[in-house]
Amino acid sequence: MNDRTITVAADSDSAEKRWIGALREALGDEAGSFDWTSARDSADGEWGAILFVDGDRSDLHRFLGTIDRHGRSVFLIWSDDSRDWDWAGESADRVDDLVVYPFRRAELRSKFRLHQHLRLWSEVGELHRSFNELLGALDEAHAKGVVHRDL
Repeated sequence: MNDRTITVAADSDSAEKRWIGALREALGDEAGSFDWTSARDSADGEWGAILFVDGDRSDLHRFLGTIDRHGRSVFLIWSDDSRDWDWAGESADRVDDLVVYPFRRAELRSKFRLHQHLRLWSEVGELHRSFNELLGALDEAHAKGVVHRDL
């Protein structure tokens, strides 16, 4: 997964391309530092580390459930400010944050910063799990007498 790739997912190819255009426009010159893909043009494994999902997708909750979240941040494009996202709902843990349309450069930059923080915490969690597995293996080896006490 490329950390500089941004993927947009919507109900149609034309909607994905419109959202990509709007995001690029809001970012201005900075948009050129990212690779942009639409979800329909790439396989799931090729999606970017940042995924913007159209909150008006007809299959939103099903689609959110199919996303491989490992190393990926998911931001919901929210175009109707009169509605509220259900942060207590079943799909809430599949979304990292909302980004409201019309897009603002400062808000998009803050999402990129959030993505960096989420990646760091994910890496810390992976290190913690790996360390716990190592300690468990050492305990097991010690219990079987494979590891000397002096080590």
